[in-house]
Amino acid sequence: MENNMDTIILLDEDGVECEFEIAQRFGVEENEYVVVVPVENEEEEEGILLKVIEDEEGSFTLTTVDDEAEYEVAAEVYTTLFTEE
Repeated sequence: MENNMDTIILLDEDGVECEFEIAQRFGVEENEYVVVVPVENEEEEEGILLKVIEDEEGSFTLTTVDDEAEYEVAAEVYTTLFTEE
């Protein structure tokens, strides 16, 4: 995944396109994650944690982290790396 990608378009639950800014990108073991925040709602400080999946052709897909233990580990790493104390 290239670092020069600042914003992406994702579909919400209703199929409506929403623009998100990639706030952070980080790895945990062999997995890569991004935290995205909505562009339109700048007051919203909470991001969405997504997992980056690379297919055999080198294309990337973002997906939710459904495994609770994996989510907790990734969220803890994010908090440790990117939040101020």
